[in-house]
Amino acid sequence: MSGNKKAVILLSSILAASVVASAGIFFPETVLASAQKYRACSGEISSDGKTCLSGEISVCYEGFVPCGKTVFLDSEPDPNTGKCSSMGNPKYISCQLCHFFIMINGILKYILSTIIPPIAVLMIIIGGLMFYLSGGNPNILKKARAVLQGVIIGLFLIYGSYLIIGVVLSVLRVAEWTGLSQWAKLNPFEINCWVMLK
Repeated sequence: MSGNKKAVILLSSILAASVVASAGIFFPETVLASAQKYRACSGEISSDGKTCLSGEISVCYEGFVPCGKTVFLDSEPDPNTGKCSSMGNPKYISCQLCHFFIMINGILKYILSTIIPPIAVLMIIIGGLMFYLSGGNPNILKKARAVLQGVIIGLFLIYGSYLIIGVVLSVLRVAEWTGLSQWAKLNPFEINCWVMLK
């Protein structure tokens, strides 16, 4: 196979993968964040702000922004459709400070579970194609190896950060003098902010 044919095959596979990845531009309903839920309180909140004393309600919303629109109270996200169950009570909720943290959490979950895995698979395929189509060219083999190493290191840093933080805290013995010895059991990434329903 000539060098030009290999380049055409590589470019066409990259173009095909780009078209599939950019389908969200033309068909946004295929990539929009699915329904998510958060806790709200319609009654009193404790003085420390961590506990709803009465009236805890589950709120289901679609998309990234959890407020300034109609959401569904006492509803759960449907895993089959990715939408809120229509069995809940619709209610308009105006934005509060807690909604900002809920939105950031939803965006991070979306990036980690929906965006990064396909990009990683695409980059592994590109690296594999570069290996396959290199024809023994050491420059292309070096670039393919760099692509694959970058993907593996990036995935480890992204998904292994929880483990890395725990190891660093243990090695530096920060956990002992700060009281964070059980930090993983304390749900450090959980948002403990109550949205008030009025």
